[in-house]
Amino acid sequence: VLAALEALADAEGGEDAATAALDALRQVAKSDDAVKRIREAGGARACLDALRRNRTRRDRCRRLVGLLRNMANNDDAKDAMCKDGTLEEILGCLERFLRDDAVICEHVVATLAMMALRRPKNGTLIVEGRNGASLVIHAMGAHPAHAALQRQGVESELLFLPDENHHCLNPQNSLVWHDAVLAWCRRWT
Repeated sequence: VLAALEALADAEGGEDAATAALDALRQVAKSDDAVKRIREAGGARACLDALRRNRTRRDRCRRLVGLLRNMANNDDAKDAMCKDGTLEEILGCLERFLRDDAVICEHVVATLAMMALRRPKNGTLIVEGRNGASLVIHAMGAHPAHAALQRQGVESELLFLPDENHHCLNPQNSLVWHDAVLAWCRRWT
């Protein structure tokens, strides 16, 4: 599948076959072992290269980010994605298609969440890199019907402090944040 993806990447008339190859690879990338094998075969680099070549192609970006979403379940893959330029490309994809593609937004937000899971350093890189926090907030607001947690009936709440970054440095904002967290804990625990 990886060989087909590479061979069809820029081939004339290879769009349908490349799409099928990406879809097949996404289906394969559902287990930790499969993701390890894909990475060993150069699949992560092939995805990054394909994302760079296809920055403006909505359908290709959608499929590539969907594949990366599955690959981000693997801890080694998510760490590599934060270091090899994949994170920047994913955020760029979100920025380009923020207003007009809910599926890309959902894939990117889910991918970023997976990349940060069990990896606080990755979370910091996401929040601080290329306006990551702001892009995620805008994506969640731009397509509320595609917010997966709300679709599943999970209560969620967004607290946005526009003059803060990863940490609340303003004392008044810190009080607002702590009050919101404590209220949430009182309500749900």
